[in-house]
Amino acid sequence: MKNLARAALIAALAMAANAATLATVNGEKIDSEDINVILKQQGASYDKLSKEQQEQLLDQVIERKLVSQAAKKAGVEKKEDYKRALAIVSEQIATDFYIREKFDAITASEAETKKLYEESKDKFSQPAQVRARHILVEKEGDAKSIIDALSKKKGKDLEDEFEKLAKEKSKDAGSAVRGGDLGYFTEKDMVKEFSQAAFSQKVGEVSKKPIKSDFGYHIIYVVDSKKAGLVPYADVAEQLKQNVKAQKFEKLMEKELKDIKDKAKITK
Repeated sequence: MKNLARAALIAALAMAANAATLATVNGEKIDSEDINVILKQQGASYDKLSKEQQEQLLDQVIERKLVSQAAKKAGVEKKEDYKRALAIVSEQIATDFYIREKFDAITASEAETKKLYEESKDKFSQPAQVRARHILVEKEGDAKSIIDALSKKKGKDLEDEFEKLAKEKSKDAGSAVRGGDLGYFTEKDMVKEFSQAAFSQKVGEVSKKPIKSDFGYHIIYVVDSKKAGLVPYADVAEQLKQNVKAQKFEKLMEKELKDIKDKAKITK
């Protein structure tokens, strides 16, 4: 037991020694480990944040440190309400850390995740999808002129020209900035006229005539399509892993809580 305690002390000292001092506030140091304690509950790390995020977070911690110092100077720590609130917060933090450590210690094998995938295939079915770009204009004549201009292009030149014209002419501001890109969608996601046209076109093909809807006239360029079927295992493997861990965690905590209650002395 002494060796174990000594090893833990050495590990703690090593961590403290490696922590970089990020700021000093009225003589009190703020280092990377102070911030990592805050981030740990969010599954994040200070070193993995962008430079901008690090600076914003450090500024927040500095401001909190300043207010904390002012509060201590005002004698807040001597008040009973503070002591009671501190005890409650301390319990919550201890509970959160304990639960996080329990969850992180649980493993999920590939065999277990694949088994869950096979058992849950009905949840991973997806309808046919199309990814398309579009240009939306008010007048049919304008749409026909754009289609004529695009008919002179092929392949990559066609897509590049479509993106360019979408940014310049489309009145759908949301997609125009992305070159008309609407991402992937199902037949039910769009108005009937638009969906029928998009799903009847081939990949790499532009509408041969304007498509009229309540919004105006559309020119559609189909970028890609996906057939109806199951979402590939690889796409949901991480989600399944977390689901397996969650199932194990629920059973573990249910048993542990029962054991703790059985051993506890509780009066009401």
